[in-house]
Amino acid sequence: MIYYSMIREFRLQRVVEIGGGYSTLLSTRAALRNGTTRVDCIEPAPPKFFTAKLPGLSRLLVSKAQDVPRDLFESLDNNDILFVDSCHVSRIGSEVHRIFFEILPRLKPGVLIHFHDIFLPWEYPRQWVKDLKIFWNEQYLLLAFLMFNDVFKPLLANHYLLREHLTALQRTFPFLPRWDKAGSFWLRRLPEASGEPPLC
Repeated sequence: MIYYSMIREFRLQRVVEIGGGYSTLLSTRAALRNGTTRVDCIEPAPPKFFTAKLPGLSRLLVSKAQDVPRDLFESLDNNDILFVDSCHVSRIGSEVHRIFFEILPRLKPGVLIHFHDIFLPWEYPRQWVKDLKIFWNEQYLLLAFLMFNDVFKPLLANHYLLREHLTALQRTFPFLPRWDKAGSFWLRRLPEASGEPPLC
């Protein structure tokens, strides 16, 4: 819901998604409502609803993020969104490494970045580890990236809102039946000089 709202509120020009899925249904719907927002999705194994032309989707790149030219990301401007729903694992040859070491440092000031399935400042859900045997580590790399970092500014931690401000969320979005899966983290590339591009 927050992803959809960000696209609608800021009327941004472009969204680039690393990893597509049900979230793409939200972004493309918001793009159609805006009328001018372009959504490009990078997904090596598109789900079935991607096989036909998805309304609102400008381009589907059936590729790994490691193989996409950097200029796609470098062309994002102030208030555009880089949406990251990756493999979530830091390992040799991982797209996670390319995102942190090549893509993020090259983003222009003002670009908004979203990481999916991030539960900071808490651990990954215990059920994921014990029952589902999910051993992701992306959020630890994100935490290390943000420490002592004056170039990227955290904006919103969805899981923090869930844990600390659930009543306010339910009051603001009464039509949403559940919030127990909120796990997204938003940040923004700041300018090198003083003063921030307007978030509008």
